[in-house]
Amino acid sequence: MDKDYSSFFQTNEFQQALAQYEEMRNGGKAVYLDGDQFSDIAEYYASNDQYGQALETMEYALKLHPGDPELMAMKGSLLLETGNIDEARKTASQIAASTYNVLYLKAGILVKENNLQQAERLLQTMIHNEPDVDEDCFLDAAYLYMDNNYPHEAIRWFEKALQMNPWNTATQQDYAECCYRSNELERAIQWYNKALDENPYSTECWFGLAKSYSLKEDYAEAFNALDFVLAIDSSHQPATLLKAHLCFELKNYETAAKLYLKYTERNPEESYPFYMTGECFFYMNHPKEALRYFQKAMELSPCPDNYTIDIFPDIAFCYEKTGQLEKALGVIETIIQNSDENDPTPYILKGEAYLMANQAAEAEKAFRKALEKDQFQNPETFSRVAFTYVNNLHVDEAISIFKMLEEKFPDYGPSAVCMSYMYLLKRDARLFEKYFRQAMEKDPRTVKQFMDEHLSELPRIQKIYMEYLSLYEAQNTHS
Repeated sequence: MDKDYSSFFQTNEFQQALAQYEEMRNGGKAVYLDGDQFSDIAEYYASNDQYGQALETMEYALKLHPGDPELMAMKGSLLLETGNIDEARKTASQIAASTYNVLYLKAGILVKENNLQQAERLLQTMIHNEPDVDEDCFLDAAYLYMDNNYPHEAIRWFEKALQMNPWNTATQQDYAECCYRSNELERAIQWYNKALDENPYSTECWFGLAKSYSLKEDYAEAFNALDFVLAIDSSHQPATLLKAHLCFELKNYETAAKLYLKYTERNPEESYPFYMTGECFFYMNHPKEALRYFQKAMELSPCPDNYTIDIFPDIAFCYEKTGQLEKALGVIETIIQNSDENDPTPYILKGEAYLMANQAAEAEKAFRKALEKDQFQNPETFSRVAFTYVNNLHVDEAISIFKMLEEKFPDYGPSAVCMSYMYLLKRDARLFEKYFRQAMEKDPRTVKQFMDEHLSELPRIQKIYMEYLSLYEAQNTHS
C-alpha cells in the first residue's frame, strides 16, 4: 500500500534524510538510514524519473540491510518499471518472505508475462493476508492491471475500492477511464458524470466524457464536453486535437484544419497533425496547400509509421495533380518499401501517376505489375485497375480490363454492372442495357451496391440507374 508521497516528500523528516544521503553520495561521510528511509528516497527518485539513482539507492541500502525483503521487493519493482523483467524475476526468486510488497512484485512480474490467472491468485492472497485492508489495497491491484493495459481485469478491483469509499472522486475518475478503455462506454459516461458532480471544473473528466461520447459516435455530446474542457482551459491540447479529429470525421475539413494548426502552434515537433492538416486540404481539393503541410510532416518524420503510411497515397496524388511526377514516384517508392511484398496497391498508384502524366505505356507496365502481385487471381485487383483507368478518362482501356475480368472470373458478381457503366460512359445504349440486364439477372444487389460505392457523387448517372432499376422491376412484376 502506498503512502501519500506527494505531501510526504515535503516534510522536514524526509528532506533531512534525503540531504544526508545525497551528501554521502557526493563524497561525504557514510550515513546509516533504516530500510523505510531508503525506500522513501528511492521512491522519490523514481517519482522524478531518476530510476538509475533509485536503483543505486537500493544497492547501497542492501549493503547495510542485506536480504531485507522489503528493500529487495523495492529493488525488484524498480527493475520491473524499467523493463528489466529478467533481473526483477531473479530478485523476486531470492525473497523467501510473503509480505504485501513481495507478493505485489511477484504478481506484477506475472502480469508482465501475461500469466493473469496466477497473478490474480497472488493478489487475492496479498489482500487476504493484509490485516488492515483499505481501499488502497484494491487500488494497488487495479492500477497494476491498468498500468499494463489490462483494463478489463482492473474493473472489479476498482469496484471493490469504490464499495469502501464511493465518494473518492479520483477513484471515480480512474474507474471511468478504466471503463472507457474496456469499451464499457455507458458505464464510463455514468462515472465521469458522477466525478463531475463533485468536481465540475475537472478538465480530465470532461475530456474523458468527450472521448466516451466520440467512441459512441454521439458527436453532439462529444462536442459539448469538449467545449466545457476548452472553456475551462483554452490551451488543453488533447481536447483541441480530439475536436480536430471529430471535425475531420464529420467532413468539416476547414474547421478541422484550423484546429490541427492551432494544435501545432504548441506542438510544432509532432508530424501527425501536419499530415492531418494536409489531408484536410486534400479533401477540400487544394493539392498545393495540402503539399505544403505534407512536406512539413515529412520533414519532421521522413519514415512513415502505421498511421501515416495510409496518407502517402494522397501525398502522391497531390504531386500528380500538380504535375510533379518524379516526386509522386518517389513517394510511391516509399509506399512500396513499407508495404507487403505482394500488395498490388503501390503499383496501381504508380500506374495512375503515369496516366496523369500522359505516359500510357508506363502506366500499362505498372498495372500489369499490380496484377502480377496477385498472380492474376484476384478479381478485385482487375476491378481497381479498370476504375483507375476510368477515373482518368481511359474508358477503352478500362473495358479491356473488365473483359479480361469477365473471361477469367465469369462468376464474379459486379463485372456485368461495371461493364454497363463503361458503355453508359461511351453512350452506347444497346450495350449498356445488355450488361445492365445481365447484372439484374445475376444479382440485383450488385447493382445497388455499385451505385452506393461508385455513383454517390454522380447524381445524373445515379438517376439513370434508378430509372432503369424501376423499369426493370416493373417489367418483372408484370411478367
